[in-house]
Amino acid sequence: MEFEGATAFDQALKTPGLHTVRKKVAYVPRRPVLPPDVVARLSGELFWRNPERNPGQATVLA
Repeated sequence: MEFEGATAFDQALKTPGLHTVRKKVAYVPRRPVLPPDVVARLSGELFWRNPERNPGQATVLA
């Protein structure tokens, strides 16, 4: 399967590899986007289900 135009699109959004399609589904380790202190503070929480932590009332689909 080929997905033409994905590389340029991803580069324009500064998200290289976002639309990369591989032949096999597998875990690929990558550097987290969030700073370590944010990851540590939010790990293990379901913060998106807590209305007090969703002041903008974003719709949660999960």
